[in-house]
Amino acid sequence: MIGQLIHHFHYIFAEPEDEGHTRNDYDPKYIAKLLKRREPNGKVFFYFKNRRNYISLFANGHINVREYDGLFKPWGVSEFKDIKPQDLFERLEKEIAKIRIPSSGYGPDYHFYSYVEFLDWLRK
Repeated sequence: MIGQLIHHFHYIFAEPEDEGHTRNDYDPKYIAKLLKRREPNGKVFFYFKNRRNYISLFANGHINVREYDGLFKPWGVSEFKDIKPQDLFERLEKEIAKIRIPSSGYGPDYHFYSYVEFLDWLRK
């Protein structure tokens, strides 16, 4: 479990990869970069079928697990403990029930029901 936590924090706080690398539509860092363009201080919540935990990803690249009451849950004891953060969206794409981007106070929340629909919106 300690190893998982160390890997998770290294993944979150490591320096971003070179801009010339190949685009990976499933990499949380890439998604955070796209989100930052659309919503500079934004965050996005990923809800999955048959899971009580959900993922929050922030435009600054931080990713974490939350419980339905909104409280932070350590990755190593979450329902995602067996999945590396960088593999999460690719492995669970078919299990996504909803993706929500809460309003920054200036408009409505955005809701998406597929990963492809969410990516299309990010790239506009």
